[in-house]
Amino acid sequence: MAKKSVFSVLAIIVLLLACGRTPGDKISQTMIEHLDKLPQDANMVSYINIDQITKSQLYTDLDLGNSTPLNEMDELTSRTGLNIIEDVDKVYMAMLLDKDQEPKHAFFVAEGLFDTEKITSSIVSQDDSGEISTELYKNNTIYYIDYGDLGFCFTDENTLIGGSPESVKKWLDGTLDYFVAPAEPHTLRGLVSDIQYKNCAWIVMNTGKLFDEIWKHGDNPKLQGIQSIKSILAGLDIGGHLSFQGLVTCSDNENAVLFHDSIKGAVAAVKLTDTKDRKFIDLMNKIQISQSQNKIQLSFKYTSEELQKMKEKQGEFM
Repeated sequence: MAKKSVFSVLAIIVLLLACGRTPGDKISQTMIEHLDKLPQDANMVSYINIDQITKSQLYTDLDLGNSTPLNEMDELTSRTGLNIIEDVDKVYMAMLLDKDQEPKHAFFVAEGLFDTEKITSSIVSQDDSGEISTELYKNNTIYYIDYGDLGFCFTDENTLIGGSPESVKKWLDGTLDYFVAPAEPHTLRGLVSDIQYKNCAWIVMNTGKLFDEIWKHGDNPKLQGIQSIKSILAGLDIGGHLSFQGLVTCSDNENAVLFHDSIKGAVAAVKLTDTKDRKFIDLMNKIQISQSQNKIQLSFKYTSEELQKMKEKQGEFM
């Protein structure tokens, strides 16, 4: 049980920190256009290039197509006719997380090649309870599900948008502006420019106000440290390796030192679970953690063989 708990803690840390600090990949004009139309109240924005990931050698080597989360998408395909892996190329998503860490608002834009007639017909034909309704809005059909709480719309055969009914209409109106120019360092637009890997998958969280609310409404004194985290970036790149770089920005140097030491301690604890496995220890040593002023950076790069070793090790802990 101890091994499982320590490994789970490390996994959470890696997911939070796997991101880019210094500007690397250039943001494409298409990405800028999509980002500029995301909801203005979001405190989290993410992007994933499904096409790039599923066509990578790492995806094949690690047999990710047969992983449990992807297998569970079969139900979505049978109910809607939408195949995430085959139909969707890229997804942009924005969320407003509340103090309970639940999304109050969410909006997404998916790019791909959609058989819109097949998908919409499949959804409507399985609506036995009357949860789905439609509205013609500016020559676009908006489909409302969950009795109108969620809307989605195919703007053409290559674009699917979804979110609250209001946000879908604002996107179609062109009034759902999120980012403002010039980009300030602590705005989401400014944080996106700090990401090293912009073309594969990333997530940006402007956590200052969110964690302030969590601390204000929480009764656990251990949550006080979370309040000092102002932003989290997370991203990855898949080429010949799986590459991660990460950055967490704290309110001050003192808290950054504490988080840095905690992360290094967690990595050390994982290594102590099996000190005789030299190859595993070497892989863990590839995780680079550094701290400068109020920023903590984490980075690592693994080949498919090394990731397979990590995957096997995770299975031992689970």
